[in-house]
Amino acid sequence: MVIALAGGQWVGMVALSDCREKGFVLREMTGVKRRYRGRSIAVSLKVPGIAFVRECDVDIVRTVENPDNSSIISLNKSLGYVEEKWDYP
Repeated sequence: MVIALAGGQWVGMVALSDCREKGFVLREMTGVKRRYRGRSIAVSLKVPGIAFVRECDVDIVRTVENPDNSSIISLNKSLGYVEEKWDYP
């Protein structure tokens, strides 16, 4: 888990799960408090996760998205996520 702080207060987080036995890392959730959105905090949270994936020696990162959250879907696409059907663990 990576947490973003502002003035000592929690403002965002990203959670990843190590699923190497299945051949991937799962980015379970990214969240930023509403008043802090639009400041690239989600990007700042997601990028360190890429280093974790490399440490896990896997090539696949999976995520689930709320279909109504067009902002995070766009962000994920810009980071290289591709839409693919898979069985959520």
